[in-house]
Amino acid sequence: MSSELLTNQKPISIDTLWYNLLGLMERLGIKVKRESFKARLKKICDKAGIRRDQLNLITGARAEQYFNGSWSSVSFDKIEELSAKGTDILFIEKVGIPDELKEFADKWGIAMVNSRGYLTEFAHDLMVSASNSGANIMIMTDYDLSGVNLASKCSEDAIWITMDDETLAYFNLDKERDAHKLVVEATNTKLVDSVTSLKNEDIRFSNIDVEFLSTKRIEINAVLAEVGDVRFWEFVMYKLKEVYPKRNYNRAIELPSQDPDADETDLYPPAIKSLFLHVRKVRDTTVETTEKEIAEEQKEIDGFLEVEKRKEENVERVKTVVAENEDVKKIEDAVSKLCQELGIDISDD
Repeated sequence: MSSELLTNQKPISIDTLWYNLLGLMERLGIKVKRESFKARLKKICDKAGIRRDQLNLITGARAEQYFNGSWSSVSFDKIEELSAKGTDILFIEKVGIPDELKEFADKWGIAMVNSRGYLTEFAHDLMVSASNSGANIMIMTDYDLSGVNLASKCSEDAIWITMDDETLAYFNLDKERDAHKLVVEATNTKLVDSVTSLKNEDIRFSNIDVEFLSTKRIEINAVLAEVGDVRFWEFVMYKLKEVYPKRNYNRAIELPSQDPDADETDLYPPAIKSLFLHVRKVRDTTVETTEKEIAEEQKEIDGFLEVEKRKEENVERVKTVVAENEDVKKIEDAVSKLCQELGIDISDD
């Protein structure tokens, strides 16, 4: 199937593409399992320098970013927005770890990305975009063959931390002495050869213990459970500050007039604030009955409604009710006179 054919169709999942091609592959005598198909497709796209989303293939947003109390899926159209959040962005390969650390991340303005294993294409794009926009980037993985392999595919500019001897020494732990609490059997041992090559060729991995990793591993969860979330976060902060002594807090602290979580009236002097709050209260009281009627009418619609058209109709209906309210009329009259006195143009453009 040519790229032109894919890019001219509506977005489909890779699983749907697999089913679409089953008949053709059977006729051509091609026997390949679905996961192998996905892996080969990824390799072909990587070799061609093409992201699968550029072919209108939905890869799924397995990565999620946490920042300031909210989770967001990492998708192509969100990369620019998400890359601007957080002084530092901590990519963590383990599900659940960000939930255990979010209290501390919130306090210091740090974002976390839960990659659920190997980073998605979009997570990689987010990492590059965030680094280019001034974020400090750190990757945290288990101390195992998969963790080393994951880190090797990320930018060399990003700091990588894992549960190796250096990390254990920070907590006064030892992988031999404390093996009963920390060490479990290795998985994905087929990566031994590639990790051995990385140790010899890439300085970032020169200190890894391949002999240990060939049979054993240490998970982030094991260390976190042993030392507690407070000490573990202190270690994260220590490593971030060691590599990135400076950070841009404009990435984490909204300017007062631009803060979506703040009430704009908080920036006004007492009299203006009181006026705004009073008008808001009158408005809310005035529209309550009408909006209840709208909600009731929309509860059981026979057939369908054109949503945008109905929204416009609802707004006009509520605006009319507000404009006809006696208290609103008095406020409007007084404010109109004040605007005239101050030379403020209130013409409706």
